[in-house]
Amino acid sequence: MPDELFIGMKRSQKFKEFLKRNWIIILIWLTALVIRILAAIFSKGYIHPDEHYQSIEIAYNEVFGFGKLPWEFIDGARSWLYPYIVIVIFKIMIFFGSSNIEVILIGVRLFSGLLSMITVVVAYFFGKKLYSKSVGIIASGFVAIWFDFVFWSTRTITDSIAMNFFFLAAYLVYCSIQKENENTNKIEKKFFTKKTLQSFFAGISVGLAFMFKFPVAAIGLPLFIWIIVHKKWKELAFFSGAIILLVIVQGLIDIATWGSFLHSVITFLDYNIFSGGAASHGTSPFGTYGILLVDQYQEYILIFILFVLIALQKDKKTLYLGSIVIFYLLIFTFIQHKEYRFILPIMALLVLLAAKGFTKYPQFIHKANLRKGIYTFFIILTITYSGIMSFSLKSFQPNNQHCLAFQYIGNLPDVDVVATLEGPLFGHPGLSYLQIDVIYKPGYVASIDYYCTQYHAYNLFFVIHETDYFKHEGYITTIFTTRGVSLNRTFTGTHDRFDPTVLVFWQPIS
Repeated sequence: MPDELFIGMKRSQKFKEFLKRNWIIILIWLTALVIRILAAIFSKGYIHPDEHYQSIEIAYNEVFGFGKLPWEFIDGARSWLYPYIVIVIFKIMIFFGSSNIEVILIGVRLFSGLLSMITVVVAYFFGKKLYSKSVGIIASGFVAIWFDFVFWSTRTITDSIAMNFFFLAAYLVYCSIQKENENTNKIEKKFFTKKTLQSFFAGISVGLAFMFKFPVAAIGLPLFIWIIVHKKWKELAFFSGAIILLVIVQGLIDIATWGSFLHSVITFLDYNIFSGGAASHGTSPFGTYGILLVDQYQEYILIFILFVLIALQKDKKTLYLGSIVIFYLLIFTFIQHKEYRFILPIMALLVLLAAKGFTKYPQFIHKANLRKGIYTFFIILTITYSGIMSFSLKSFQPNNQHCLAFQYIGNLPDVDVVATLEGPLFGHPGLSYLQIDVIYKPGYVASIDYYCTQYHAYNLFFVIHETDYFKHEGYITTIFTTRGVSLNRTFTGTHDRFDPTVLVFWQPIS
């Protein structure tokens, strides 16, 4: 038998053995990838204005020459890192023939979705490293299919990206502080070792999390403390050095874009922390994040919390995870302005604990069939609940009718002015969704008559949420009847809260 054929058969046999040992986790990862690709294609709209006003609108303005810039990109309170990435994706999509904004955005959402695979994959290795292979499989499987992780994975927002590097950093630091066997320690008496590389890339991950979302850098402190506690001085140097390196990179980006070193970081901190600007966007009581978790997970939160509580025990592994979660949660709890997306980074850590609790829960049952039945029940329940939350309680196309209304107007042959009601400019889709450069006026109900009068010589369109229309129906109807404004198109919503019905009214040139 020729040596090449023998080597080929041996490789084929090893590959088959690898697949046999790891087919479950490979199937989970492939499923996660397919789901995220589908989400990138079909999960449209926005759940928060930052999804387009901190990325899409900025990129659109750079590529096409028009767009509404938020104050952050006037005063310099945000990094240009993510908008530049979006600009590159825009140009790639345009190069391959894309022109419609929704088609272009598939590329941006796909980029975010592919990065979210970091959390899916790391969940397996982290769970396996902490507890067992079974815990790793369960944790990775949950992150792969649970609606919350899938939904946020394809949002065009930096929170969705930073959370992955947060989780990766926590994993790499844990690897770097763990004791190996004596033989390994003797071998690794070199400057560059597996552990120093792990700590270096942990620092890189913290740095990337910081560059995408400045507050997420808070994870660096508990990780820094854990390395000190374990007296890993060489690892600490690599970890700290990598973070400093990425901070310098961010500083250089700011010099190139804003004109001074770390301009965006300093401006961001000054506005949100020192000047109390964060509170101007709304303040919430101390226990808000608990309420937000219940709102997000609904009844399933009882099961999730149950498994987390079962997993809690007095050991260093639980302390490691718990300390990061508590530290991060406390930091953001003391900040008055609270949103669920701010605590996304700690959710994957809680999943690791829940996965540990899941494997531990039925162990007191001695009958193997009953134990398997309990596992099967919870797995089916989780998949079913995730599906229901995805397509019923929480639409995967948030505010999509609003975006569709803007795209519809933008495709009309003669549009001069677009006015929106009940909210500031940055609470609505931007010029990137209109895809035309027009007069774009935000306003309130009291502004309707003023707009009708001021722009009577223009083709004027009003975009109004149905709930806002019915709230002031008598007043609006009177003005519209007098001014000759008529209902032009209705975009029927899929969910009263996440994707409400939007009405488009038109006042022709008088």
